[in-house]
Order: sequence, then structure tokens, then C-alpha cells
Amino acid sequence: MNGHTYRNPPIVEAVFEVQFSEPLSGRDLDRLRERFINRYPKVDQQYQVDVEINPDGRATTKAAPIGFRMTSSNALDTVTLQHQRFRYEQNGSVRGMGKIRQHR
Repeated sequence: MNGHTYRNPPIVEAVFEVQFSEPLSGRDLDRLRERFINRYPKVDQQYQVDVEINPDGRATTKAAPIGFRMTSSNALDTVTLQHQRFRYEQNGSVRGMGKIRQHR
């Protein structure tokens, strides 16, 4: 660090997450993805991957889709849509809390 102390330090990352007690359906996730696609056009499918290693050293894997990670064009904002959670992130120097509040 440079030893400089900020009177009002900048926010470098802001995260808002909601976890659901009941999982969202695949249809619900698809609807949410369509709702956010204009603001977050880069979409990556997310998977839960389970790996089992047998005593003989052979490994088996299972992958199941669990949602999407969507990124804004400038790569500073992301939305994660999963069966059990919704997460919004602003990375880099956040442009102020007023901007975050606009995403409600």
C-alpha cells in the first residue's frame, strides 16, 4: 500500500446477494435470463461438477447446470442467477451508491 489514507475511501466492489429457501425452476431461471439479457449480454452457463475417485484411481464426473453468470458489456457488472440464489456485483471503482440503487 502507498500509506495514503482516504477521508472517504472508494468502494472497489459492491455485492448484493439473495438466497432462496426453495430453489427456482429452470423455467424461472430462463425468464430471469431473458429479463437481464439487454443489460448483461455475455452469458455463461454455470455447472455444479461432482468428481468421484474410485479406489482403483479411476475418476467419474457428473455435471449439472445450476444457472447463469451474466456480464455487462464493460465487464464491470455481473448478475449470477442460480436455482438457490441471485447475486449482483459491481467490480472496479464503483461509480457511487446511487448507481447501485438504480438496479432495484
